[in-house]
Amino acid sequence: MKKVLSSILLFVLVMAGLGAQQHLPEMGMALRLARSDDRLFVNHPQHPFGTRLKIFNLLNNTELELNVEGRPNNNTWALIELSSLACDFLGIPGGVLNQVRIDVMSVPTSTPAMRPRLGSVSQTGVVVVQGNRADLSGSHPSIPIGRVVELTNTNNGMSALITITSRCQAAVGRIMEISPGAARALGISNSGQVRLLSRD
Repeated sequence: MKKVLSSILLFVLVMAGLGAQQHLPEMGMALRLARSDDRLFVNHPQHPFGTRLKIFNLLNNTELELNVEGRPNNNTWALIELSSLACDFLGIPGGVLNQVRIDVMSVPTSTPAMRPRLGSVSQTGVVVVQGNRADLSGSHPSIPIGRVVELTNTNNGMSALITITSRCQAAVGRIMEISPGAARALGISNSGQVRLLSRD
């Protein structure tokens, strides 16, 4: 009998530990920060700094992965605050609350002592072919010039390493512009859906 009770107790403790590691999606309101620099980040009331969150805009079905860098102002009804640049990507205007879903993608094993490195970005969205360059290059609103990013065409699985060579304006749903050479490497004609991963 003691063996059975011990086994049951051990099972319950293991399951409780596994449950503690899982993060259920959150639903809440997002607010655009009135003043924020030209970076991608989110302020969340509880998640540790450096936690990677996927923010899904329920109004237009756009999504963006961001690092937690601060805590929101307690004087608003918003669950999270987003940088202006993040709101541009997600199509969230200033001065209004926007319904979002928040998924935890990863949690740091230790809380960073400082903000995550600038330009650490993971996004899914549309790229548009611009210019006439034959090399594997592109323009992005915030990723540092000279950084190499990996783009994967979500329709055919083709991937390519693209060097950021210039800036482009942020636009709802569009994450960056790419050269014709990069488009050929990805199997894209005029525009296409891709996943972007930064490569430091």
